Amino acid sequence: MRAVVHSAVITVGLIVGAACSGRRATPEAAPAAPSAPAVTDGSSLLSAMRFKHPQWFRTLAFTANVTLYSTRGAGTNSQWRQQISLPGKLRIDYLPLSGRSGVLFDGARVHTFDNGRAIDAQPGVSAQLLVTADVYVLSPERATRLLDSLGFDLSKLRRDTWEGQPAYVVGAAAGDTTTTQLWVDTERLLAVRMIQKERRGTRDIVTDVRFGKFSDFGGFPVATEVLQYRDARQVYREVRVDVRVNEPIAETVFDPAKWTR
Repeated sequence: MRAVVHSAVITVGLIVGAACSGRRATPEAAPAAPSAPAVTDGSSLLSAMRFKHPQWFRTLAFTANVTLYSTRGAGTNSQWRQQISLPGKLRIDYLPLSGRSGVLFDGARVHTFDNGRAIDAQPGVSAQLLVTADVYVLSPERATRLLDSLGFDLSKLRRDTWEGQPAYVVGAAAGDTTTTQLWVDTERLLAVRMIQKERRGTRDIVTDVRFGKFSDFGGFPVATEVLQYRDARQVYREVRVDVRVNEPIAETVFDPAKWTR
């Protein structure tokens, strides 16, 4: 009798095991894709910009065809060779290179050279480089601190329109075109305008920089035209040609002690 019961238990166990092994395992749900940060202020906008462009170039080089405008509107043309290494490094050589003159941002200081001689050095970062490129490689927290140090009020955010396209505006109320502020295209999340107010001597200088004519280079959007206005008068135009992305640039290029090399 015990043998019969034991046999029945084994048979039931085999049936249950077979039934269990025949069940299809329920596939695990794929993890939800992270959602873009909600844009509620300047800091969250920086996070959204980084989220939109998780990959960004590390080096950029180009020749800038530059026109400087006098108070009467006359233009003077020149060429500058610019080399960038992110974050924060920018070298501008005024052509021809034999003049050995230009400007160098090494990430913490800005150096000025004339005929191979260092004539000035002071703390500073390139605001243009920061808003157009560094924000995509720096942490949002670091980018926030740098923008704050340059006078951008990241607690203020509104929507506006720039050249027919919707834009976020950080730092200024509607109708205010003199307070330090940043304009970012809402779809592409690219900086399209930057206004800075600086105190020089006894008066305020308002500089309005506009980034346009974006083109794709190596999969990255790069502005090929930069316009600059000072106190509502155009003073500068830059057209970028011979644009090269992610080509190696030696670190010595950004060493002020080795400027002439």
